[in-house]
Amino acid sequence: MFKTSIAVTAIAAIHLFPMSFAYASDGGYRDARELIPEEFLGVWEADLEQSTFEGNAPLKALRTFQLTKQGKVLVTFMTWPSNGSFSMGHWAAQTDGTPGVEYHIRAGSIPYNTIVLRAIDERSLDLRVSRHGVETLAATYELSNDGKTLNYSYEQTTIVYNKL
Repeated sequence: MFKTSIAVTAIAAIHLFPMSFAYASDGGYRDARELIPEEFLGVWEADLEQSTFEGNAPLKALRTFQLTKQGKVLVTFMTWPSNGSFSMGHWAAQTDGTPGVEYHIRAGSIPYNTIVLRAIDERSLDLRVSRHGVETLAATYELSNDGKTLNYSYEQTTIVYNKL
């Protein structure tokens, strides 16, 4: 019974909420696979000594960047704050400003934030995060020319990530 209800729910979701795709003003599909260089993809670890933090530095922070089959950027983040707790989430978004959804460990399977991602150029991304319609974060990702470091900057914080 349980497996059947999951399958029925999944089939209903596919038919009731089909995937939405973002199109450029010229009618072309905005696919992150065409906009994001390969160097963005992979696992990144924060270099805490090279980073600057407005508050306390975390004990450890990781991010992964992948591309979905639908042409979205999929980011997973894991942070171990200085208080010893654990924070994790993931989101997928187009690079043209089409809103995406973030899921966070604090909220379980309930969408936690709205993500808007825009490609500034081939090495920089503008990230806006909002909750309940209020912007809570404006950040920038900047990939180094050699593709080995990724700066994640917001307010007075710049986290320097090294590619693993």
